Amino acid sequence: MFSKIKISEKNLFKIISFLFFVFIVLLLLFFYKNKSQKNLEITILDVGQGSAAYIKTPEGIDILIDAGKENEVLKSLKKEITFFDKKINYLIASHQDLDHIGGFLEIFKRYDFDIFLWNGFKREVYFFEEIFSFLEKNEKQNLEVYAGEKIVFPSGVLIEFFFPFSELENLETNSSSVVLKISYGENSVLFTGDLPQKIEKYLAEKLEEKIKSDVLIVSHHGSKTSSNEFFLEEVSPDFSVISAGENNPYGHPHFEVLEKLEKTGSEILETSKEGNIKFILTGQEIYLD
Repeated sequence: MFSKIKISEKNLFKIISFLFFVFIVLLLLFFYKNKSQKNLEITILDVGQGSAAYIKTPEGIDILIDAGKENEVLKSLKKEITFFDKKINYLIASHQDLDHIGGFLEIFKRYDFDIFLWNGFKREVYFFEEIFSFLEKNEKQNLEVYAGEKIVFPSGVLIEFFFPFSELENLETNSSSVVLKISYGENSVLFTGDLPQKIEKYLAEKLEEKIKSDVLIVSHHGSKTSSNEFFLEEVSPDFSVISAGENNPYGHPHFEVLEKLEKTGSEILETSKEGNIKFILTGQEIYLD
């Protein structure tokens, strides 16, 4: 038989104090690591048939671009954000389709945030109305973003908005998608929402070299309605990422799109196969984590 081990109240206090001290040290090390990171991290989240991306800047600012359809975004974010982190600084909605913004209703339940950015095109559907009802009720700041606007962070990370234009009205939902480029030093990632081919081509002609990026988040989950050849040539990505659900009913990504992407010479990555896809941008090089 094992004899019972007796611990005095004095020793028990010492043990608890020591464990608490270790916990505090580990917590401080964690926050120091996050605050002192030198790289920009961009993770394309696996949210099934939808789109969402999580960005952490070198100074520790959190950004979420789209949020998928339902609570899949929370499951994927748990792999990237610690339990203690309850805040995302910027939320950006590319457009008003359910598979891009429906998950924001779940985000609101779990995270605090500073500002909600969107394309300025209102849509009378229940999930969009619920989002704005929450914003108004909780007095959350929301701003419309248009082509030509920029956000510059102290670390040098730059977000440039290429589309939509403020003077446009009555656009079809996909055609109103926010197009933005995130740059850090010599590295860049281009987000295109569900943009159709005709607008991709127009932007490529208008922006020329400015649209070139290391990583392309492929438009409309790899639908054949997107990925204009001239646009892909101008972007000339090293990596092309497709966010789509496995065996989805739409047939995304379409084989014609995959053939076009192969012609660019880029490495094609799919969330349905890879899960979360994280890129590390050092400012000089970009690589998969």
